[in-house]
Amino acid sequence: MTTPPEWIIGDIKAFVENSSLPLASDWSTNWREHIHASYVSLAVSGESTLVENYTEVATLGLVDVISNVGGQTGLWIGISFLSLVEVLEMLYRLVRYHVYLVRRGLKTNQPATPKPDYDIESVRVKS
Repeated sequence: MTTPPEWIIGDIKAFVENSSLPLASDWSTNWREHIHASYVSLAVSGESTLVENYTEVATLGLVDVISNVGGQTGLWIGISFLSLVEVLEMLYRLVRYHVYLVRRGLKTNQPATPKPDYDIESVRVKS
């Protein structure tokens, strides 16, 4: 805020003289000094007349959402399927191993489970 600029002093003088404000006794001769001492100038201006509008638009449509959900579901079903195949493979290997043991026992006339090489009575406990 500053004192009013010179180009507006005449308008301020006309306004003050036409209003009901009390005037100083020496107004007619020293009106410039009174305006500079009693009035301030305030310049208000807008920064810009440019208006910015931000609009948000959905980037995923309904088809994209369904596609993404379907892709994720397919991924998890695929992982579950692989886990199921691994369990089936493990069961197959266990069954194959037991069939091998049974066939080996039939060929050699030995029991399906091999006996240990040592006898429990022949093992001595050292004290």
